[in-house]
Amino acid sequence: MMRITVELDENQIDEVSRLTGVKKKSPAIAEAIQEFIRQKEREAFLKQVLAGETDYQMTNEQIEQTNVWDETTPSES
Repeated sequence: MMRITVELDENQIDEVSRLTGVKKKSPAIAEAIQEFIRQKEREAFLKQVLAGETDYQMTNEQIEQTNVWDETTPSES
């Protein structure tokens, strides 16, 4: 764990808290950062798959059945 001091827009912090469902600022920001990382990793993987740069063997039907794009996982508070 690392402790830092940063200046952030209060409205953005309120929005992060609302979107994550986490009321405390530090945990809400940590969750937002983790979600950002997950999103960027998904995007990078998808780009590789679409560019044919992987040996990913699932069909479109198999991918759709896995619900990997289902964003209904509740936030941990």
